[in-house]
Amino acid sequence: MTTSLNHRPGTHVLADFWDCAPGLDDADALRRLLLSAAEACGARAIDIKVHDFGEGAGVTGFALLAESHISAHSWPELGYLAFDIFLCGDRDPAPALDIFRRHYRPAREEIRRVERGLAFSDRAGGGR
Repeated sequence: MTTSLNHRPGTHVLADFWDCAPGLDDADALRRLLLSAAEACGARAIDIKVHDFGEGAGVTGFALLAESHISAHSWPELGYLAFDIFLCGDRDPAPALDIFRRHYRPAREEIRRVERGLAFSDRAGGGR
């Protein structure tokens, strides 16, 4: 069986930020950033969960979006933030990436962008 989509499944950005500005342990700030990042991309947040690992420790957060998700995990002791942005269809994750970049001001970053499901339009079940 062959299935055809009228749009691609989406774009997935994986980001690593090093030597970030202070605040990697701020759960409230992460919650606001996740919501702002979703809104900047025109995505609709269904739920946002953030966990604070305690004073001086990191935080982890997840925004469940109607269009997929944004997640972030910090290590303040390393000055490091890892996060990903996966948006379905033609939505552009760049505005969300910029929200994180402006807040954390990394000295160094590595960004990987993956166009998801490119083979899916030709085969049912993705890459099977």
